[in-house]
Amino acid sequence: MESKDTDPKCLSSEDEYEEYEPFFDYKRIRGDLDEIFINDSASISILTEKFLVLGTHWGSIYVLDLKGNIAKKWNSHRAAVTSVSVDIHNEYVLSGSDDGKVVIHELFTNERKIIADHQRPVKAVAIEPLYNKLDGKIVSGGALGQLIVHEERRWPLGKRDVVLDEDKGTIRLIKWNQNIIAVSNEQGIMLYEMQEMIPLTKIDRVSYNINTDLIPCRMRWEDEKTLLIACGNHLQTIEIVQIHRNSTEQKNKDQKITKNIYAKILSTIESDGVIVGAARNKDDRLLLIYPEEVDTEHQQTTSTDSISEQSIINGPSNSQEIKEFNSDENKEICKELDHKKEYTKEFGSHSSKVSLPPPELRVINENFEEESNDVLELPGYEKYNANNYDLILQPNSSVSGEKIWYVISPKQITEVRQKSFKQHISWLTDRSKYKEAYESIIKTVINKEGRFGNLNENLPGETIIEVGLGYSEGLLARKKYSEACESLAFILSNVNNLSNSDQFFEIGPIWEKWAFKFAAFGKLGILVDFIPTNVVGISQTVYEMILADLLNFNVERFCEITQVWPVELYNTKSVELATIDKITKLESAEDDMSHASANSLRLALANILDRAGFIEQALKHFLILHHPGIIERINRENLAPLVRNRAYLLLEYDNYYIKHNHKEHSNYLSDGGSEANKENILDLGLCGEGINLLISNIVSIPPSHVIPQLLKWPIYMHLYLHLLRLRDPDAGGQFADMQDFCGVVNITHWVKRVGYVNLED
Repeated sequence: MESKDTDPKCLSSEDEYEEYEPFFDYKRIRGDLDEIFINDSASISILTEKFLVLGTHWGSIYVLDLKGNIAKKWNSHRAAVTSVSVDIHNEYVLSGSDDGKVVIHELFTNERKIIADHQRPVKAVAIEPLYNKLDGKIVSGGALGQLIVHEERRWPLGKRDVVLDEDKGTIRLIKWNQNIIAVSNEQGIMLYEMQEMIPLTKIDRVSYNINTDLIPCRMRWEDEKTLLIACGNHLQTIEIVQIHRNSTEQKNKDQKITKNIYAKILSTIESDGVIVGAARNKDDRLLLIYPEEVDTEHQQTTSTDSISEQSIINGPSNSQEIKEFNSDENKEICKELDHKKEYTKEFGSHSSKVSLPPPELRVINENFEEESNDVLELPGYEKYNANNYDLILQPNSSVSGEKIWYVISPKQITEVRQKSFKQHISWLTDRSKYKEAYESIIKTVINKEGRFGNLNENLPGETIIEVGLGYSEGLLARKKYSEACESLAFILSNVNNLSNSDQFFEIGPIWEKWAFKFAAFGKLGILVDFIPTNVVGISQTVYEMILADLLNFNVERFCEITQVWPVELYNTKSVELATIDKITKLESAEDDMSHASANSLRLALANILDRAGFIEQALKHFLILHHPGIIERINRENLAPLVRNRAYLLLEYDNYYIKHNHKEHSNYLSDGGSEANKENILDLGLCGEGINLLISNIVSIPPSHVIPQLLKWPIYMHLYLHLLRLRDPDAGGQFADMQDFCGVVNITHWVKRVGYVNLED
């Protein structure tokens, strides 16, 4: 058990140890209990809202706080305390014992007095919820077989003892609820109305012929109308139903009340072991199970006896009828074992050939399916029988939103709480079960499903990060790189939303560390879809590493992601150099696919430079690509000064669109062409956007700056000078000789190039 002192475990079918997560959170109550249990042991215990009442086998009564510290102690009995009861105001503690005494104790005055002496073992007592000294009832019963009401009445009536019922065998348990008491005896469960002190109805047992000295009957009022009865291996849920009658049906007082109430069985659960305690938790049922015992020699179901250290009962009880569901053959085996047993002064004794499994705390859901099974390895469980255990609920513990139960055993009292989601995750992470923890976080926190889904409980940020990193580490080790990155991204992106802490967790350094881990595996490219771009603490180096990986292995993805990522994430110059190098390599290849990739990269680079503010370099690449609308943008945004060194690219831009937009001139060389056609093509050249941009901006791009750039291309120079003379004769006149030098032959040559030849050849 993850708590702390009681350890639930699970064994596989091969008897190999398999770690099992406890369904509940268990905590051993210590305080003064450790000292009490050195020389004594618990025989009975009940809970109030504020304290624990403990009866022991040495006859002592303890009142302890919920941490196990002693507040009151009385040595009221000379034998084992068998039953205790407390009024609703927590002023009186009533006890019964195997010494035959019924004793009432006042908590605030420390007084006590004997209410009755049965001269036979008392097994059950109950005090009226609103009991007071002047007017109150106490009920007791036991081996005498009489159910006795000890009534305090106001003067002048005085005290009286009334036998409410008898001759139904030993009375084992009494539970009081408002004006009704439920009494367990050898014949079943009887309900009595305590205002008129008359019987109401009888509830038959489902499990018959059980040894009630060893197999307990447990009852608990869940509310005013619902009674849980655990007897043998059956749990019944009973509803107390009131019948409304007409007054004409009333014959006498007794019949009136008897006919008014009956018990309706809502459900019956059968277990494979003895149910020694039961409670409800919303729609679920909690069952404390005393499992079947295993005879290691005969491999059959057997039973063991248990005797009190100070019991006044002479001799041990015969245990051969402990389980009525045994076969006749098994009963004979039990008889043989009974003759061979030797009893000691230990609380319980058993044959060395009998193996007693520990008790189990099970949860049965609303569909009557077993949801969990915690095996409780309580101290000394090998020696104890079913009667030595109980499961009790702290009254009104659910008012605070959490129910608290207690498992009672002779040497330990264990607090049982519903496990929190944090405890569940901690249990998994402590055992490196990060996959299960991750899936549980998704199911519970995100989808609001499962056992913890309706608790609205968040986790500490440190825990969420630990789970995410641990799970991702495991996936990385198994080479599930995409899944590792996905889980990492989910946890890191949601940690501040899912955390119950006000602290803001810096996830940038974590991403940086993991980027280098993926780099070591050569899987940096996987990060591109997950790494955040709005987180402080991730260096430019990380993003540059990812882009470099994409540049080498996935050019298409590089082009896509650079359109999305802010340019501030990386050093633009570093990316520019790497991209140009890649473009050069692709352009040197001879296949069309490489050339297409080179163009895609150049466009991506142009966009990067453009967004980064390097407009001049961006315009260069846009012109090389003959990007549609780029000349229009230059004019619109007055960017002409930035292309003053790009005269050749501007004229190449014109050449590209003449070739692609006027294909009727592509056959000029083959048909010889006419002079009119030549003049038409020349006119198209003079109308190009690029050349007109140069002519329109002779102030920022003077001819003296353009002509040196076109010396290697006399055709372009002639076109430029020709248009310059047409637009501004004064500006073009000084270059008339250079224009004549270019000659008409060059114009004809240019016309041919438009049709077929690439100007870069």
